[in-house]
Parts: sequence; structure tokens; C-alpha cells
Amino acid sequence: MNANAADQNLKNRETWKTRVVLPIALVALTLTLAVAALNQVIPSVATRPQGFTARAGWYFQQGQAKADVRTLVATVRYLLEPEPNIQAGVAPTCAAKPL
Repeated sequence: MNANAADQNLKNRETWKTRVVLPIALVALTLTLAVAALNQVIPSVATRPQGFTARAGWYFQQGQAKADVRTLVATVRYLLEPEPNIQAGVAPTCAAKPL
């Protein structure tokens, strides 16, 4: 019985670790990588302050973040949408027009 109770106690600790510690570690890693990526995306200009928070403020206030998200969405949409069905032997209209 003592060995069985010890096994159950060990399983409870492992379950607690997987339920609490692992998600916290994943969130911390994700936030760290997001800040590092954002630091690479935000441009540096000599006429503006170079601190991360000042650059991040400019990035969001000037709408650059919105433009980057739109570009990312358009890229994902382009990659995921299937090509239109083109009938065999029929040239696209753009190729049929003379230059």
C-alpha cells in the first residue's frame, strides 16, 4: 500500500507540473520570442529615440503594425487559397492581349 500511495503521489506531482509549470514556461518563451521579433521589425531612425519602448510606441501609433498585420494576412490568404481552375487549352485573358 505504501508503494501504491507513493506512485499516486508521484503521478499527482507530475500532473501538477504539466498543468502549471509547462504552460507558464511556454507563455514566457512565447513572450520572449515575440519581443525579440518585434525588436527586429521596428525600424531604427537617427531622428527618433532608439529605446525599445519609444520605437514600439511609434510602430503602433503610426499604423505600421496594422499595415504589417494586413500584409501577413494577405500572404497567408494567398498561400492557402487554391488556384482558380483553368481549362486546358484556354489561355488566360492577360496572355491573349498584345503588348
